[in-house]
Amino acid sequence: MSKPKVIAISGSSGCGKTTLVNCLAKQYQCPSFHFDDYILEGSYPKDMQLWFSEGADVSLIKTPDLFKEIINAKSTHSHADYIFVEEPFGRQRELMKAVVDYVILLDLPLEQSFTRVSHRVKESSNPNALQNFSNYEANYKKYFKAIYAETVAQVRRNCDLIIKSQGSVVDVANEVRRWLQKNVVPTPIKAASEKEL
Repeated sequence: MSKPKVIAISGSSGCGKTTLVNCLAKQYQCPSFHFDDYILEGSYPKDMQLWFSEGADVSLIKTPDLFKEIINAKSTHSHADYIFVEEPFGRQRELMKAVVDYVILLDLPLEQSFTRVSHRVKESSNPNALQNFSNYEANYKKYFKAIYAETVAQVRRNCDLIIKSQGSVVDVANEVRRWLQKNVVPTPIKAASEKEL
């Protein structure tokens, strides 16, 4: 079995992808990458409403540097069992399909994910956070919610594990750990605890 396996953690904004990726990377002492770190001007289609009305082809969302970094990490971290990637769209993007081995979908209700984003903004020290959230909220009602619903549905049809748990990151990480041990690489690793995170 070739190593490391690339595990995409997917889901809508606010579902807990970043926190889970960080937790798993720490547990397994392996590389991790975050989708948002590779977003550049022009990564998204200019008119998202038009993009959505024309079928929401997620392959039109471009992060070529993320792809290159994963390819590089596979060769430079060949000793690792896993590479965890925050990739909202699973293996649905053509470029990522070539490198993603397994997809885990955090399938939380959109309302709960939105509430999490709201709490995150309220706790932010960024002076522009409230204005940014106000813009986000307006766009969420206008079209983001429908886009999230569609893209999550795309991932749901083509993923390996769906997690609907609304528990703590430790609970979710332990569920992922058990699934990986049973289905992917049987690496003996103890369950995470709150103290270790």
